[in-house]
Amino acid sequence: MASEVDHGAIHAQTAVPIDPRDDVATVYDKVTAASCELMSSTLASIAAGTASPRPQSFAGASYRPQRYPEDGIIDWTLQPSQQLDWIRALTAPYPGAFTFHDARRLVIWSARASAQPPGDGAPGEVLAVEPGCGVHVCTGDGTVLLERVQVASGPSAWADEWAAAVGLEVGTVLGAPTMFPRWLYTGIRGPDGGFAYETNLAPGECGTLLLRCIAHAAPTRVRYTVTQDGVTVDAGEMTVTGCTDVPVSYGSTDPGSHTLRVAVEGDDGAGQPERRIKFYVA
Repeated sequence: MASEVDHGAIHAQTAVPIDPRDDVATVYDKVTAASCELMSSTLASIAAGTASPRPQSFAGASYRPQRYPEDGIIDWTLQPSQQLDWIRALTAPYPGAFTFHDARRLVIWSARASAQPPGDGAPGEVLAVEPGCGVHVCTGDGTVLLERVQVASGPSAWADEWAAAVGLEVGTVLGAPTMFPRWLYTGIRGPDGGFAYETNLAPGECGTLLLRCIAHAAPTRVRYTVTQDGVTVDAGEMTVTGCTDVPVSYGSTDPGSHTLRVAVEGDDGAGQPERRIKFYVA
């Protein structure tokens, strides 16, 4: 065992294909099966002293922050294929991708492509409720069909049956509510608003990400602290109204793995889960 994360030698490695019909649960099953096969074929060589482990290569590695349940919020402006990938990657046993209806969190457990034309629909707009099938929602330049949903703390249900039960009307727009007391979402994203930021750097090079805070209530006073390897590199306060972004730079002249930690606290004293990023300097 190595004392640092992701520093142990590699004894065996394989790739697991991901099909369009897979979700996170079926991928876990595939990974488990592949791991058992690797263990069976590798343990004997380790025991016999004939194994040839190789060091890990950091050149092809990347690091991301730990995922939290609130990171599953759906961006209805993305393309249908991106929506379906998002939903199947976050379904059970994960907490699920979610949106909001009538100021209540609505988890989307399963969805599929829809042939319903988007027309002039706005992102997140309900285009049709099809009995026995689901709810057609406009997204990006297309449409997805919601199949299985769950309102916060309630039982899961077929989307069309849930729609009938709550009287969901065509034209309703799903998404973050304009007023949602005491709910603050914080995330770490790249300069373009996505998660594709660089985590492998050369000595002296800097990477940049955005600390993104979204307040779904009245303007919220927020304090944030950024530390790198335990040393504070940025701190401040801001008033969040809707969506507010703060650029954060990181880097080091010392080779090896480093940790960036971001802590956020609202004006009510309630702290958000810490975000941590590992980055590697070659």
